[in-house]
Amino acid sequence: MTLPYGSLRLHLLTLFVTGLGIAVVRGDRIKLDLRGEWRSTNGPVWSIVVMGTNAYCGNGDGGLAILDVSDTTNPRELGRLVTGGYTYGVAVSGKYAYAAAVTVGLHIIDVSDPTNPQRRGTYIPKMDSAYGVAVAGNYAYVLAGNGGVEVIDVSDPATPRLLGQHLEFRGYAMDIAIAGNLAYVADGNAGLTIIDTLDIADIRFVGRYETRESAACVAVSGNHAFIGDAESLRIIDCSDPSRPKQVGACSFRWDGFVRGIVLSGPLAFVANGHNGLAVADVSDPTSPYRVGGFDTDHYSYGVAVSANNAYVADHWGGLLVLRITELPAITRTERVADRLVLEWNEPATGMTLQGTADLANPNWQDVPESSATNRAALLIRNNSKFYRLRP
Repeated sequence: MTLPYGSLRLHLLTLFVTGLGIAVVRGDRIKLDLRGEWRSTNGPVWSIVVMGTNAYCGNGDGGLAILDVSDTTNPRELGRLVTGGYTYGVAVSGKYAYAAAVTVGLHIIDVSDPTNPQRRGTYIPKMDSAYGVAVAGNYAYVLAGNGGVEVIDVSDPATPRLLGQHLEFRGYAMDIAIAGNLAYVADGNAGLTIIDTLDIADIRFVGRYETRESAACVAVSGNHAFIGDAESLRIIDCSDPSRPKQVGACSFRWDGFVRGIVLSGPLAFVANGHNGLAVADVSDPTSPYRVGGFDTDHYSYGVAVSANNAYVADHWGGLLVLRITELPAITRTERVADRLVLEWNEPATGMTLQGTADLANPNWQDVPESSATNRAALLIRNNSKFYRLRP
């Protein structure tokens, strides 16, 4: 809900409290503003990795594009390497970038001089296709679509070699996240597939969670996997990886399609296809909810977050740089016995909590001492009441 105060407009949270329960009307608390953009004439931008002041883009026919994003208002191209194939996925580790270029395989590229990237090695998967890649230590995990996952030793970039592969996927391997010895694979129509890579030569199936729609992307934090499933972000409890189970979900607009997920603290940044970038609060995995978004002009396939900026791979829209600003908001609402417990975030420090019994003819009253804290425990009575924060 947007509450006007003169020229100031605050996206806050209004609460309706009765003796029977609490109704919550949430407003966006994450504001995204376009800071800069870069358009490619060589192909669409499918994927994005940001390391320091450089951005690495999977640029289709344009191969790997390297940008200087030190000035977020004016991203500029530093260099590129044309792979000779169609470059989708990119990973970066140390001084090397790893570009998945479909039929011409995995390319290992020395980017120590970003103005003059040099190919150091190439690996062609057994199934002749490389759509995505993740890197952990000396291992590159190559997504080969119907060909599953191949694990490559890249300790010598000039001579990458196959160590192991896993072919037992029911769907189409589209994305992968590595956590310890487990790999979490977005497996298309088969949902989430978990495999054990402790013994690279003998990769074993561990568990599967079948999503309602096609799983296109995955991220992992602790015991939870975050899956992009059509227009939804699904949170899967993997504390027992042999029996993963959904504990929460957040749906976005029906005409979108979740293509990329990046976790940053309590937030999930979601590349949501035609609907641009969405942001969800996932601090409670059982109850995620949308807290912000930005409609792009094209189709968002990937996202990276660095400092206070989100970088969106927006296909033919190129690379977009969005400034992330957290607005004042109530972040916790919980009933404890006969009390309503409220907490609010750092940007709301020094603001005052107010209550009124009627929104049609409001008479907002300050909650005593609320401006000196970020928490209140309010007695719940049988009459209805609304609460808000204000400067």
